Amino acid sequence: TLALTACITGACGFLLFGHAATAGAVVAGIVLVQGVASPLFRTASSIWLDRRTRSDVRATTHSLLAQAENLGEIVLGFALGAVAQELGIPTALTLSALLAAVAAGWVARARARA
Repeated sequence: TLALTACITGACGFLLFGHAATAGAVVAGIVLVQGVASPLFRTASSIWLDRRTRSDVRATTHSLLAQAENLGEIVLGFALGAVAQELGIPTALTLSALLAAVAAGWVARARARA
């Protein structure tokens, strides 16, 4: 599915970016995360939400989802920033990859239940 592909691609991109030895590898990591994984996940989450939400509350639900995403980015951004300051940027990006891999596991588990 789109969401599973996005999570796996994001995890690979974070790892590539965090442990890149060349500028080309850095660019490839950025493209994987921002150019592939992020748009795929936004599309998948919108499709999922649209299929499961009544039309009279759909806009509010999309708004709440966006607010939850923004809050998560702020909170985890500060946490990952603290990790990067203490343990280094590669470690923080490896943790980002781990979070994406955990999300992939959740998506795969939810798919198996459906």
